[in-house]
Amino acid sequence: MSVKVDLKITPGLQAALSNLQIANPAMKVAGRVMLKYFKDYHTAFIPRWQGPHHIAGGSGSGRFGADIVQAWQTAVFPDPKHFYITNLSPYLGHKVKGGPIKPKRAKALTIPLIAQAKGRMAAEFQTSLGLKLFRRGNVLSYNQGKGKNIKTFNAYALSKGVNQAPWPGAMPPESDTQKKFLEAIQIGFNAVQQSGGK
Repeated sequence: MSVKVDLKITPGLQAALSNLQIANPAMKVAGRVMLKYFKDYHTAFIPRWQGPHHIAGGSGSGRFGADIVQAWQTAVFPDPKHFYITNLSPYLGHKVKGGPIKPKRAKALTIPLIAQAKGRMAAEFQTSLGLKLFRRGNVLSYNQGKGKNIKTFNAYALSKGVNQAPWPGAMPPESDTQKKFLEAIQIGFNAVQQSGGK
């Protein structure tokens, strides 16, 4: 799932662009400004992806937010009235809209409870750490120690599915985006005028 931001130009602004005959160059500048806006927003947002159940460390730790930033694509101009900026992350769309998460190839979701389980499937967890997981109710656990010193630890919670709410702030407020868009168009006008309309 990708997120596509469709920024439309009002008829009045379109007329102004046409009259100045600098629409295409100005829009290209505006597209770069908006791309930077979204990248900057999600760069600053990286710590806010950590919800109340966040587990520090683990495989892939800290990459989620950086991957969102890197997934923003250069603006595309399908016609004079639109440009699109798309984020190709398979997860951002779900964070924006929310919805169910269900197991695809197993009977249950494995939700990490410890850092060592984070970013690892249960089979990989067992192989990489040399531990044997076993089910206790709705939890996958493992033992450590020998004899009377054996201790049991929980690694994953098991779930048949969860329904996630939209993540607050996953995208900037629409009003802020529209305001930045108008600013970006003005920056585009100024850049083209300073270059002599080229």
